[in-house]
Amino acid sequence: MEFIAKHAVDSGIWDTFVESNPEGTFFQTTRYSDAMNDLHQSVPVFFTVEKNGRTCAALLALKEGYGEQAFEKTAINRATKPLLRASLATLRWHQGPLVLPTEEKTPILRAMIGGLNEYCKKNRIFLAEGSLPVLGNSDQDAVGALFCEADFTTKPAATFIIDLADGEEKRWEKLDKAAKKAVLGCKMQNIDVVRASTEDDVNGYQELLGSFRKKMGLHMPPFYPNLDFWKKNKGKTTDIYLAHQEKKLVSAMGVVYCNGLITEVAVARDLENKAYAQDAIKWKIIQWGAENNYRFYDLAGVNPDPKTAQEKGAYQFKSKWGGKLVRTTEVRMRHPGFRDKVVNRVKNGLKGLR
Repeated sequence: MEFIAKHAVDSGIWDTFVESNPEGTFFQTTRYSDAMNDLHQSVPVFFTVEKNGRTCAALLALKEGYGEQAFEKTAINRATKPLLRASLATLRWHQGPLVLPTEEKTPILRAMIGGLNEYCKKNRIFLAEGSLPVLGNSDQDAVGALFCEADFTTKPAATFIIDLADGEEKRWEKLDKAAKKAVLGCKMQNIDVVRASTEDDVNGYQELLGSFRKKMGLHMPPFYPNLDFWKKNKGKTTDIYLAHQEKKLVSAMGVVYCNGLITEVAVARDLENKAYAQDAIKWKIIQWGAENNYRFYDLAGVNPDPKTAQEKGAYQFKSKWGGKLVRTTEVRMRHPGFRDKVVNRVKNGLKGLR
């Protein structure tokens, strides 16, 4: 078996492999890497394991500088980005690697993970981290153990996934009382949910997203469907749902599509509005996905052991929609002995900017 790392691939071939895999999601496609390159100039790295010229496993990871997105909107961005990428390079991925269903899965994964480890050492990657697939039949514990063999650490994660193949009556029965109350209450509160259809719709979403994140003390999310991405992919691999009350935009959310899976991304809302607008969006997506023969709706992650008020609130909100709690694993590696040296280099470099 041969481990290969490339910065460019044939998008048709790569995406066909991803979409033909039962565990494949949007976040392993070239459309995602293109979007992240556009948003942050992230550098894609396409890893494969091949046997007799045939791809057995694939992983898309994105290379950036550690913490560089915190500086993107600042005046020192031009100076800090090269410094962070040279001194604190990070490699991140979401819901991978993908392996063809085969009885050789363990040696294939070992080849992938071992190759990934060697790539990080050779290329002086400060931090490598990612999440394992949430769909299919992955044995999370076994795959996590293989990452641990290669000096990664593991952390439990989870998401709620709604089965859209259930009939409408069954989907309604699965909702808890709070969700049913919210869905019915949306009609009384005159909440109208539509999909973005104009550039003004998308610009309104981005404005609300930026305002919401700022009030929450957060940077913009790593990925969201901006105007360029939406223009290229609307109705195919992405949509933006907008909730209005009395013609005012009060909540919005992006979604991405791949392999029969709908995944929500980048929620935005008016914090002063108390209507059930987010609930209306959720129910609209569930109904639309079922009507259009999608398999699942991924509510995009929760802490399986919530501790803070925010984590507990997110868990409660997402649990009420009748989805299944699917546990997954996050993996992480910092190369030993590298951290102090790199941090000192960055500190010295920042001093030079004063």
